[in-house]
Parts: sequence; structure tokens; C-alpha cells
Amino acid sequence: MALGTNLKKEKLIPDEAKLSAEKKKSSDGESVAGAGGNGLTAKLRALERNFNRNLLALERAADAVIQIDSSETITFFNQAAERMFGYTREEVLGKNARTILPADYHAAAELHVDGNGKAAGLEFEAARKDGTRFWINLSLIKVEVDRQMQ
Repeated sequence: MALGTNLKKEKLIPDEAKLSAEKKKSSDGESVAGAGGNGLTAKLRALERNFNRNLLALERAADAVIQIDSSETITFFNQAAERMFGYTREEVLGKNARTILPADYHAAAELHVDGNGKAAGLEFEAARKDGTRFWINLSLIKVEVDRQMQ
């Protein structure tokens, strides 16, 4: 998702009118429309604000932040990463991480991941878009998403 994308347009946050029009049910089957629906709307707005704040913090970080999923597909590439690697976000999102990192980075990184899914201070040679090679200090953090380590 591109920064600044309206979450409602992307269907990640339901339209406010739909929320208030739909009847919600609690876990015991009781209707919680009306004030409960407004509470849900407020919670969704707070989640959206928090999501946007966190996304902007990652986007504006001084260091390159790159997120890669379990299939090694690049899913996030911030402004600092664009400057460092010479690629635009659009050029790398959805591409394999080997576009910018050497093929052996994954195997070497796995050897350094601790029991908490973290590895820090790994030095690797990476490649810029123009082909020049440079050294990076890589920190990895594995997280569980939908019961899958990423």
C-alpha cells in the first residue's frame, strides 16, 4: 500500500455510513447497534490513526527499513531505502529480496537469529540499482503473522 493511500478506498477501514447502518451482534447474539456501533467507529478511527502514525514513523526513519515476507518478497521499502539502494518503492515492492541483497544473505542470517527471532549487526554486501556494491549492517526481526514466521 502506498503511503498516503486512503484506507477507506483500499477497503481496509469500512465506510462510516456502513458501520452505523449495519447491526452488530455481541458474542451472546445481542444487537449492539446505535451507541455500540459508534464505539466501534471510534475504535476503528483510533486504529487508523495509530496505523498511519506508525507507518509515517517507519517511512521517515533515517535508516533504511525494508520488510520482507516469508517468501522473501519485499512488502515495504521506505524513503531511506530508496536513497540507499537507488530504487523507487514501486520498482521493488513485490520483487524478491535478492533484487537488493546477495543470494546467500538468508542462509547466513539464519545462523545468527537468536531464540527471539532477532539478529543484529550482520554485515552484507548489497547492490544498488546501478550495480555498485556496498556494505550494509543488517538487523533482522522475525514476527509471527497468521501463524507463520516472517
